[in-house]
Amino acid sequence: MNERRIVRPTRDFFEQVDRRLPAERPGDGGPSRVDFLTYELFGVMERFATGWEGLPALSVPGFRILISEGHTLYAYSVIGAEQDDGSIELIRLEIDQQPLFEDHPP
Repeated sequence: MNERRIVRPTRDFFEQVDRRLPAERPGDGGPSRVDFLTYELFGVMERFATGWEGLPALSVPGFRILISEGHTLYAYSVIGAEQDDGSIELIRLEIDQQPLFEDHPP
């Protein structure tokens, strides 16, 4: 059984949320910052907390990535960095709001 880890989004991670999403939901129905924080972030933190060992490792030791479909986003990726105490810091967020194919709606 995997140990449960402490997960902390960094200040830079929250700044990335602010840069990538609008403060309020746009007229086209796309997600806002609050939508991401409410509907996506808890699940991201839970995956890193309980499934660290199962996430794909990056070429830099101690870094792993989660790539997932979202509830309010088409897809996103989050990079986590393992700290000396075993906790995880969420350091990078990428968001994809467009499907790869036109016949595959979000």
